[in-house]
Amino acid sequence: KAWTEQEEILFDALWADSHHGLGSKRSERGRVAVMFGEDVTERFLDDANLSLCLRSHRVPQNGGGFELIHNGRLMTLFSASKYGGVLQNRGA
Repeated sequence: KAWTEQEEILFDALWADSHHGLGSKRSERGRVAVMFGEDVTERFLDDANLSLCLRSHRVPQNGGGFELIHNGRLMTLFSASKYGGVLQNRGA
């Protein structure tokens, strides 16, 4: 069964990850997931009249409890230390 447009939007909102380039591209984490660049973050926030997007489903690349990227407008906040018992990350 094909997903509805609303189901696709919800999936992307939950599972999309950022990348340090521009535009959208396929994610390395799955065949249907996407990654979004700084321009996508800027456009979304500007269109929604928001200053910050806060997300939390991925361990920050810096190994800390939080990470701020995309000109300080996209924050990843992650509370679990040593995620899954295998990573050495710090939680927020």
